[in-house]
Parts: sequence; structure tokens; C-alpha cells
Amino acid sequence: MKITKLQARRFLLLHHSLIGPYGYKTEADIFAFIDLVGCLQYDPLDICGRNADLVLQSRVLNYRKDMLDSLLYKKRLLIDHFDKNMAIYLLKEWPCFQRIRNRFNELKRNEEQLLPVYSKIRAMLQNQPYLNNKDLEFKEKADWFWGPSSLGRIALEKMYFRGEILIHHKEGNLRFFSLASQLLPQDILKQPDPHQDEIDYLCYRVYRRIKGVGLLWNKASDAFLFIEDLNSEKRNHVFQELVESSKIKEVEVEGINVPFYYSVDEEALLAKAISDETITRRVEFLAPLDNMLWDRKLIKALFDFDYRWEVYTPKEQRKYGYYVLPILYGTEIIGRIEMVADRKRKILVIKSVWFENSKSITKSILRKINKRIERFAAFNDLNGVEISEEAKLFVDV
Repeated sequence: MKITKLQARRFLLLHHSLIGPYGYKTEADIFAFIDLVGCLQYDPLDICGRNADLVLQSRVLNYRKDMLDSLLYKKRLLIDHFDKNMAIYLLKEWPCFQRIRNRFNELKRNEEQLLPVYSKIRAMLQNQPYLNNKDLEFKEKADWFWGPSSLGRIALEKMYFRGEILIHHKEGNLRFFSLASQLLPQDILKQPDPHQDEIDYLCYRVYRRIKGVGLLWNKASDAFLFIEDLNSEKRNHVFQELVESSKIKEVEVEGINVPFYYSVDEEALLAKAISDETITRRVEFLAPLDNMLWDRKLIKALFDFDYRWEVYTPKEQRKYGYYVLPILYGTEIIGRIEMVADRKRKILVIKSVWFENSKSITKSILRKINKRIERFAAFNDLNGVEISEEAKLFVDV
């Protein structure tokens, strides 16, 4: 089968419920969406919302941040741990990631120093429901992934990475931990790794990433980040296995010389994307680590939009801004916007706007962008919007 780039974009946007009427409204809908895409990538930066919340606000009508917290820490239907880097996924998938936790268990750096800290943490958690680094007295520092850290923090993170403790709740970015045995149902804890061998495991991981994006090609891709040992030979083997087991199907896109793959579960959705040209257009602001944007080269190929997240780029080398969100309108990514939530003043500050083709931006589109900015401010629990002089040139109607 061969489809146009427009049809491919429609399929991706329908897959992510980013076009047409809002398909998600409730906590149950959020659970269903995460079940569909496998996981949401987590990032703690909160300039105008954290990444996972930004993903959901673009898909869930009148989304509130406490909806995700409820699923994570009250209903405990979701869990935050490693998948695509640090991520949020369904609790029932916990046994499937045992191999990741085993790898962290093999990490022995500072282990001798940490043994008494582990014992202290275990003892404390037998007598209290949760703790954080501030509750520990171990202030001596040692080398860790992100630089020198206290032994208390290193011990908590190693126990968390191994799956011995999990996040009980958060206050902002401050994590409070409990024993996994106190948070996870026994039937989940006792389930063994379900994967028969490495290829079976890699098929599971790659298939989740295909569904995470919607369409993926069989080539090196950031969409496959944190799938350990997935070299090109194994990736080819995995794609072949997934095709032969009728989990995925191939589709060609005009003007692109490599095939794409999609889940067979979504054949009806692909048919809709091919035939239905009357889908309602919406304005949405996309998260920097949005599932649909996991493969930036794919986005460039299909949307002709070159996106780079510049938070780790020195200021003088940035082309745009520090925390910039793509602006989606209908089937096109029409620009990018830099917004900052000023929590003290309860104001959303629009710092800058860049359109791909400013001549194509009508007053009608600007009015829709402004309406969406108002809703985005409400999503951040802010009372108003302040537009910088620079941004006024682009968004004032």
C-alpha cells in the first residue's frame, strides 16, 4: 500500500487524537491513551507544564494535572519508572521491564559505601509509610550519574532503579519513596519476566515504540532510545518477526524511500486517514518530548518541520528559545511558541512566537491560537496572559 504524506500525517494525528473532536476527557480516557501509546516520557522541567502533562493537555479536553497524579499515586494504575528513559506506563507492565531493573542491579559503583545506607532505608520503611532524601542522615558525598551526590540520595536512586523502592508520591519534584512490596499488588510482584529470550523482549519493546509514535521506519531512531542492545542487525530481525507474526504491517509514503510500519490494530484508522478529508482542525501546543515527536527526522520527512529541543543548548547557540513548543494546526505544524508560567504573578507570559510561513497565518488562525493560549493558561492554573512586545507582532489580532 502507498499513501501520501498528507494521509500519513492524518493517520499520525488521528492515532494521537490531535485532530477532530477531542476523544479523551476523563481519567479513564487518560489510562486508555497511555495503554495505546505504551508510555509517556517524563521530564521534571516545569517551565509551562511538565512534559507528561503537556502531552495530555493537547489530547484531553480540559485536562488537569491532578488527573495524572491520581492515576499514579492514588489509584496506582500507572507507575513511573524506566521505559523510554524515565517514563510513565501501566502498572500491569511492571514484570515486562525486569531486564532493565536487573541491569541496574549489576551496577556496583559505591556499593560498599552504600550497604549501611540500604539497611537504614529498609529499616525506616518498615516503620513509616514513606521517606525522602531529607529524612536520611547520610550526607557524605560520592560520584553519581549527575555529579557528586549524598550517599542517601544515591542509595535511594539505586534502590529505585532496581525496583526495590518506588515513588509513593511527589511534592513538586521532590520524590517520596516506599517499599515496592508495600505499593505493588502481590500478583504483580510475583510475576516473572514474561519474555522467553532477548528477541522476544526486543519485539515487545519495539512494538511499543511503533504504537507510541504511530508510524515508524526500520532505521536508527531516537524513538528507540533506552532499548538496550538494539543494534541494526537485531532491529532488522525484530521487524521481520513482528511482520511475520502479523503484529505490524508495512506502508509506503510518497517521496520517502524507506517503508513505514504500523500496528495491525489500526488498519481501520489508516483507512479513515486515507478516505476522510473533512476532519476538524484544532490548534494544539505539542510537548517537547511528545510521543509523536520522538523521531525528529520522521517529523521533518512528513511535516517538513525541523524541531530541536534547545534546553541543553547554550543560550548564544540557540536558534529559537529555551523551552519552545511546536504549534499544530490541523495537519500542519505551523510554528513554535515560547511560554513561561509566572507562578508568582499567576500570569502566562508569551515570550516569542515563530511561524514557519507568516504569510499563511490568517486572522482566523490567530484568533484560534489566542483562544488556545487562554486554555493553556487555565491548564497551568494561571489567571491571565501577558504577551511580550516581540510576540505581539505575531499573535495580536
